[in-house]
Parts: sequence; structure tokens; C-alpha cells
Amino acid sequence: MAHSSSYPASRANWRIALRLGGFTRRRGSKASAISFETSGARWLLLSSLYGLVEPDAEIAPYDHTLNSLGVADRQAWAKKVLEKLLPEAADFRRIVIFAGVRYREFLIRPLEQRGKIVDIPMENLTRGEQLAWLNQHR
Repeated sequence: MAHSSSYPASRANWRIALRLGGFTRRRGSKASAISFETSGARWLLLSSLYGLVEPDAEIAPYDHTLNSLGVADRQAWAKKVLEKLLPEAADFRRIVIFAGVRYREFLIRPLEQRGKIVDIPMENLTRGEQLAWLNQHR
């Protein structure tokens, strides 16, 4: 159910993001540090409803996920995302994806076919492990 108010997209889908370029690691510290906002890195959000979204875009809350969609619908969503992402990523060699399988499954191959290196740091982690990883790498 959608609400009438809106809020920054970065609050809506903080777990589902991709970054153009590599991620920041601080050597010599107990945990690596990943910071999209303070590093100045270009980053975008993947939204099951809106596709590729700027972090400061105002969007209405929604209840929609790719997990319940069929293959054809997920492929159409990925095509929509790629149409916007490819021009954004033109000057970047590496793309880091922080998203679940359904959100990345049809993005990886087209990106790699265009010479992009795609990193998925949380690829084999459960949802709980992903949250722990994100907390550890703040």
C-alpha cells in the first residue's frame, strides 16, 4: 500500500545499491570501511518499482519486490535499469553491486559484455549475513 508522503530514495532501499567504481577499504583497521556518501563515489539505488534511482530522489513508499515476479518481468526490469545505467557507467571500469540475486541476475552479463568488472561482495551471503556484513563494513 503506497502512502501519500515521500522520502529520499536512499532511505527506501539502502540494502539494494550499486556503486560505479570500486569500494573504499581502509587498511590497517580491524574492519574495512565502505562509505558511499562520504567518499564522493558515484552510487545509485536499484528499486523494484522505479528501476535505477538517484540516492536523493524523492519517492513514495511502496510494497513491490522482484522476488515475486516471473523471469520475463525481471528481464524487462533489468533492461529498463540497463538503459539508464549504461550511460551512467560509461566512464567506469568497475561496478560493485550490493543487491540480492533477483536484482542483479540480468544485469551482470550485459555489464561484463561491455567490459565492466562486476564485484558482488555479498554474493553468497544469506540476508542476515548481508546485514551483518554491511554493519561491519560501515
